[in-house]
Amino acid sequence: MSGLVNAGGLIPWGDRMASISTLSRRAASRNRPKRGHHTDCVGPASTCQSQIAYEKYLNGDFFGNHAALVSMTSIGGEIAALSGPVMNPYPGTKLGVVEEGATADLLLVDGNPLEDLSVIGAVDKWFDAPSRNGVETIRIIMKDGKIYKNTL
Repeated sequence: MSGLVNAGGLIPWGDRMASISTLSRRAASRNRPKRGHHTDCVGPASTCQSQIAYEKYLNGDFFGNHAALVSMTSIGGEIAALSGPVMNPYPGTKLGVVEEGATADLLLVDGNPLEDLSVIGAVDKWFDAPSRNGVETIRIIMKDGKIYKNTL
């Protein structure tokens, strides 16, 4: 904890959290761990939507948009596959890839999430984020070959 104390005593809480965040980012950049994107949320749906949108933003801000997208897609598939026959929603199929015989959810978005994660719903605010009904830039949602949203 010596890194969290300066000559004047304890570093203020916000500054300590910023220091811990910086150290965590450096360690992750150096070691490149596989990270899945997951959100636990307690509260009404609107609260959870705001939290998930903010966590998408933080994921990109901390690790870069490409790493954030990989954690939300292919690594998520790997984690689901590792969860075993009781928890894996698609046993016996390959997850987290787009290829013949695999199971994948597909999104078609207006924009490039490698440049701007807001096209998949990332928001840089949490508690004071404006309420919204869906993400307009997500134009098609397909799961198991079935279209759930199509605004083209």
